[in-house]
Amino acid sequence: MEQERPHIILIDDHKLVAQALSHVLSSEYRVTLAANQREMRLAMRQTRFAVALLDLFLANEGDGLSLLPELLNHNIKVLVFADASDKAAIRASITMGAHGYVDKAGELHQLRAALKAVMQDHLAFPQELLSAALREPRNIVPQLSEREVRLLDMMLAEPMPSNEDMAKRLFISIGRVKNCLTDLYAKFNVQSRHALVAEARRRGYFIGMHPARMAGGGRRRKL
Repeated sequence: MEQERPHIILIDDHKLVAQALSHVLSSEYRVTLAANQREMRLAMRQTRFAVALLDLFLANEGDGLSLLPELLNHNIKVLVFADASDKAAIRASITMGAHGYVDKAGELHQLRAALKAVMQDHLAFPQELLSAALREPRNIVPQLSEREVRLLDMMLAEPMPSNEDMAKRLFISIGRVKNCLTDLYAKFNVQSRHALVAEARRRGYFIGMHPARMAGGGRRRKL
């Protein structure tokens, strides 16, 4: 019966992927689609969800991980999905308290199994991916000032803002932005904006979430 099917929210800005997943899961779950944070919040005001399927990289929102704390605060179990080769994202999702991780390039039966496990309040991180993520050596985390943190957050978003835009948002001069960028280049040992973003992501930096602030942030659940 309709009321017996758990209600899940799928947060993904790729409409074709989202609609296809909604179709194949509709026999087991009631599925609500959200392409961004605004649609997610509207849906959460109207419906109580058991699980959220969260795409880690939303083109117009930046990192999907920035939405994870809000979902957890609404007592929604979160199953994140993206490229399984992104060990930093796996580590970050574990630390932030996600319930599971599914490779977007994986099989449908893996997604269904992960959903079932999460519904039963188990973690659903594939053991081989979990082990690889935790074995990977952690990089030294640069000490960033509050201004550098805010500037890096802006640069991790897509599309990347210009120096002028960042100066306006931070209420500082363009020259101060350039000086701050120079300091960030030195701390991450890079020489360009795009290289900075790539290196920051590799080290586990995501919008609103930085490795130095992640210690002890995970939630313990049944394995």
